[in-house]
Amino acid sequence: MTFMLPLRIWRKTSRVLKEKLLGEIPTWHGEDFDKHWNYTSFVGKTVLDLGADYGSTAHYFLKKGATRIIAVEGDPELASKLEQNYQNNSRVKCIKMWIQRSDHIVNFIRAFKPDLAKVDIEGSESVLLNINPEVLKMVKEWLIEIHSDELYGEILDFLNRQGFNVSLCYTAPDKSMKVILAHQRRIR
Repeated sequence: MTFMLPLRIWRKTSRVLKEKLLGEIPTWHGEDFDKHWNYTSFVGKTVLDLGADYGSTAHYFLKKGATRIIAVEGDPELASKLEQNYQNNSRVKCIKMWIQRSDHIVNFIRAFKPDLAKVDIEGSESVLLNINPEVLKMVKEWLIEIHSDELYGEILDFLNRQGFNVSLCYTAPDKSMKVILAHQRRIR
């Protein structure tokens, strides 16, 4: 007689084992982060991770070669799990804060001088439009998840005016969000 675990129990058990034995942190809602975020090199970079959930993107960026992550999450439950996941990892600084105003981002940029900012703050991306252009340019690359076509147009226009090349990298199958990569134009 053979014993078979139901598939859902096996998936949960294997995920827990991977987390415990290999130090893996599962992706948020099973997202494919290679499709979602892998549009630039993370090697040797400090990443400002705005909307860091429980640390799944921080884990991904570290695996891709980032040297330091500033992980910012406002949801109390997710922020608590984020801190638990990285309590013994000096390469990840965990900060509990909702990003509601542009000065929140400005303060992080000035304090940590990131090479890249990943923005996934569930519709609050509009705060980017109020960042002083000189501070915005302190970050060489921006990966931004945007949840409306109108805001997509506004952010695209704003970043172009500030001297960034902007590429649409990913669109969700249901068209509910887009990911863009913006990097500073090189001066010749």
